[in-house]
Amino acid sequence: KLEIDPMRKERNIHAERMKEIIEISNDDERTAKMEELKQAGTKIKETIGQYEAEFSLIEEKLMSEVLKLPNKTHSQTPIGDESKNEVLFVRGKKKGHHDHLELGEQNKLFDFDNGAKLTGSKFVFLKNHAALLELALINFAMKKAITKGFSPIITPDVTKTEVLEGCGFQPRDESGQTYHIQDEHQSLSLIGTSEAPLAGMHSNELLFKKDLPLKYVGY
Repeated sequence: KLEIDPMRKERNIHAERMKEIIEISNDDERTAKMEELKQAGTKIKETIGQYEAEFSLIEEKLMSEVLKLPNKTHSQTPIGDESKNEVLFVRGKKKGHHDHLELGEQNKLFDFDNGAKLTGSKFVFLKNHAALLELALINFAMKKAITKGFSPIITPDVTKTEVLEGCGFQPRDESGQTYHIQDEHQSLSLIGTSEAPLAGMHSNELLFKKDLPLKYVGY
């Protein structure tokens, strides 16, 4: 990168010199100088192209390794698989012996069969009161946030893949995959929830202190 920038500067200088040479009145002198400058400019352009290709490859490899770095965890986080998990506290008392799947089946709240038929395993149709419950919970949470000064936002359902990567989302197993949509010009990814597009909403912008804080809520 430190070698490419000076060459780009030199290329710009050559462009300015070309403007000066055009003003030369003597045809032979002007033609000779233009040819000389043209050859030098071509050489600079080819060298820059070679360096940029090498730099792009190095940068791509570097980012690939950087994205493998794990997130920091709390010092008290147990090391190991799920068997190492610790129960810190239990709030309230267990009520009955039916889990949500049993209750859902009894009250016709879930349709796993058709969910699997249309989309695959682990997908479900929420029905009847379950559908209303999800809408009510979203509305309840949004209203709570709005009373605290947050602005409600409905984000796009897809975002540029680089936005997800910039937010630190790097799936490493089958349970955390990203679903991609290949656009004609760029790679897009389904977001799942609004964290990524909200985080990227003001990317590459200058935010002034007088305009802060910016408080958004989405789902």
